[in-house]
Amino acid sequence: MDKEHIELISWGVFGALGFTFFVVFLVFFHNKYMNRKQSPSRSSFKDDIENSSGRTAATRSLAVERSAIIVPRIFRDFSFAQLEAATDKFSNRNLITVGHSSDLFTGLVEEGELVVIKRFQPKKSERDFFQEEMDVYGRVLDQRFLVPLLGQCVEGDEKLLVYQFMANGDLRTALEAPGNLDAPEDEKRARALPWITRLKIAAGAAEALAYMHHECRPPLVHRNIRSSCILLNDNFEVKLGRLSEVHRLDNAAARPAYDIYSFGKVLLDLLSGLDVSGSSHLYAETWMLKALPLISFQKKASFMEMIDPLLILDEDLEKEVMGVAILAKACTDLEALQHLSMSKIHAMLQNPQTII
Repeated sequence: MDKEHIELISWGVFGALGFTFFVVFLVFFHNKYMNRKQSPSRSSFKDDIENSSGRTAATRSLAVERSAIIVPRIFRDFSFAQLEAATDKFSNRNLITVGHSSDLFTGLVEEGELVVIKRFQPKKSERDFFQEEMDVYGRVLDQRFLVPLLGQCVEGDEKLLVYQFMANGDLRTALEAPGNLDAPEDEKRARALPWITRLKIAAGAAEALAYMHHECRPPLVHRNIRSSCILLNDNFEVKLGRLSEVHRLDNAAARPAYDIYSFGKVLLDLLSGLDVSGSSHLYAETWMLKALPLISFQKKASFMEMIDPLLILDEDLEKEVMGVAILAKACTDLEALQHLSMSKIHAMLQNPQTII
């Protein structure tokens, strides 16, 4: 076989190989494109907000990336018999609330100590909410921002956590209770949270979220911020609860946008006395839709007519109210919140008059 024939055969082989690789590439590209095209759209409003910036706030469940069981500092181990006795056999009189994964009860343990007991219901979900919450307490080193965890109970299928009782309950109840009293308006105002306390709560919640976002390693996002998740001790210091939705933030450059958006709605709760952050009630939603366009210096008088009528304000406090309202509006605006962080929000709440 002469040299010319060998060259022709070689070129034919290279050509066939090249064509084969080209076909394989087309098939690969086609499949990848079709998979992307057929992938489901973002299904939740939470994901929409988290992905609303150019930097995707990729989050991951703590359970998914758990490499070892993380056990926080537990001071006490309770027996199931102890907690059953503490709650009068988990009676309805002791029931605080029924949740989608657990039920909450008040209880009296040794020496008459009042506690809150969370009894997990594994049949309600395939997720291990007990372990997920334990993971959060294991990762948040500065636990002054969380509801103090006193102990645990694991016996057979029973899993329970025991928390310190929060003397002032949750923020939602603290805001709504005075208005629901069958009492004269003066008495309702006297029992309502004063503005200085509401501002303290706002700053405390912002500080707690800023710690999770900026100080924890890896950063954590709460993903369930609402007034019913903000617990208050006897000094109205904020302790975050309902930790089952806490995720780690994979992309350190991303902003935990949904936490910021949800915090903006908590600020609206503090301004209105309503449950804007957690309620699907039409009245709360309508209030928000009417109030947000009025939050400006030019429309101040109209907005002030919409805030909680139980608030007693002087001129200086009205300036603080407007500053917090402007911040709430920014937090709930999908464009504006991209320029915010919880650390910035916490700093602004130290002197809200400067926001105007």
